[in-house]
Amino acid sequence: MARQEFGKLVANDGTYFAVTLLALAVGWLLGVPWSLTELLGAMTVGAVAAILLAVIQLPRAELSALRPGFAGLRTVAAFAAWRSGQATMRPATLLVARLMVQIFGSLAAVGAMEAARLLLAPAQTVISGAGSFLLSTFVSAEKSGERGRTQKKLANRAVWALVVAVVIMVGVVAAALRGPLGWLVTGGKYELSAIAVVGWAVYLATWAATLPYVTEIVARQRSRDVFVVRLVDSVLGVVATLVVLAAGLGYPWVPWGMSVGGLVAAVWLRQIAVRTRPDARIGGRHRMSRRRTGVAA
Repeated sequence: MARQEFGKLVANDGTYFAVTLLALAVGWLLGVPWSLTELLGAMTVGAVAAILLAVIQLPRAELSALRPGFAGLRTVAAFAAWRSGQATMRPATLLVARLMVQIFGSLAAVGAMEAARLLLAPAQTVISGAGSFLLSTFVSAEKSGERGRTQKKLANRAVWALVVAVVIMVGVVAAALRGPLGWLVTGGKYELSAIAVVGWAVYLATWAATLPYVTEIVARQRSRDVFVVRLVDSVLGVVATLVVLAAGLGYPWVPWGMSVGGLVAAVWLRQIAVRTRPDARIGGRHRMSRRRTGVAA
């Protein structure tokens, strides 16, 4: 990813998928009954194969330079800890939302809410993939010393592309075709709520609006800042969801409530990204220098 060699990533994922299927096939030929345990075992075999392929694809110069040691371990561990904490916030918030829907409603309501969310799964996949591309792009920009205006242009374009071209368009299509598409998800047992489908589109829109700024900030190794924003985002989302359910509005309005935190996060993260861009940092140092020399800013 750091070298933007996405073709090799595709080869890696393809190997993981193919070896997993091969392991399942071998197990079936050996008479091992298919089960969750066997599936996880086959996925593990596929993951090991993908790891080996990733090592083979690394440049020899990188492999030959590797030596056992602890240099930089503290920095890497801190970065990984904040990043993993940040990545935990969204699924944890969704879990709490499901539990609240079950408490205020029923398991059937949870199922209906999840079915509406699944219609937006293609948009979620595209957003996640865009995050991988944007992170490596911003890291490359930081290393090459590109000016903040270039990074601003990239971030703003990414926000509009993700929100307008992906989320809103997919959300409109999903809402308009929720009848036939919903049948694929529910088996025709119940009709999906248009309010819930559009609500999940809005929820993903707030995620898409924050992602470019998140990757820009993380590229500057400020994972802790992102974690704090995501934590506040999650708390606000949970509180808004509780208010929605306590008011008796029902599960279709849950994603709307969860979007409240996302809107706050989008504004906050943009401010952090703008403040930490190269031009802003240089300008800040220049103003400080002028103050120290007694020149009015």
